[in-house]
Amino acid sequence: MSATAADADDVMFAQAMIAHHRQALDMADDALDPVARAGAPVLELARRIDAAQGPGIDETNAWLEARDRPVGAGDDHDHDTMDGMMSGDDLAALTELRESAFDARWLELMVAHHEGAVTMAAAVQVDGEEAELRALAERIVAAQMAEIAEMRALLAG
Repeated sequence: MSATAADADDVMFAQAMIAHHRQALDMADDALDPVARAGAPVLELARRIDAAQGPGIDETNAWLEARDRPVGAGDDHDHDTMDGMMSGDDLAALTELRESAFDARWLELMVAHHEGAVTMAAAVQVDGEEAELRALAERIVAAQMAEIAEMRALLAG
C-alpha cells in the first residue's frame, strides 16, 4: 500500500484514538490536580497514563501525516458513540469528588475508557490493512489490559 493510501478502517481508528487518548490525558490531569487529593496509587497510575498517552497521540499523528490524512479529525468524532468515551456530565461529576470517592470513580471511569480503547484496537487488528497500525493497536491492547487489571485490583481494595 502506498504512503498516501490507507484503509478507511485504519484512518478512522487513528483519528478516533487521538480523541480517545486526549480524553485519557484530561482524566489523568483531573487526578493530578491537587484539588482532587487523589491517593498515591491513583496519582502514580495517572502519571503513567499521562506519560504514555502523549507519545501515543504523537505516533498516531505521524502515521496520519505520512498518509496525508487529517490529523485533527480525531476531535470531530462523536464522543458519545466512541467506545469508552466519558460524557461531559461524567467528567464534570468526577471533578466534584475528592479523595477516596474521587479515586473510586476515576478508576471506574478509566477502566471503562481503557476497555473502549481495547475494543477499538482489537477491531483494527482484524480489519486494518497496515501492519504499522496493527502493531500500534497490539501495543495499546497489551498496555491497557495491564492497566485495567491494576485498576480492578485497586477497586477491589
